[in-house]
Amino acid sequence: MNLRLFWSILFFGGLIWYVFTIFHVGIKGFEDVKQMLLNITKNNKNKKTNE
Repeated sequence: MNLRLFWSILFFGGLIWYVFTIFHVGIKGFEDVKQMLLNITKNNKNKKTNE
C-alpha cells in the first residue's frame, strides 16, 4: 500500500467521521433544546394557572 492511498483513506475517513459527528451532535442538541422549550412553556402555563 503506497502512502498516497494511506493518506487518502485517512483523510476521507476523518472527513466522514467529522460530518457524522457534526450532524449527530446537532440533531441531539436540537432535540434537547426543543424539549427544554416545551418544559419551559409547560412551567409558565402552570405558574399562570396557579396565580
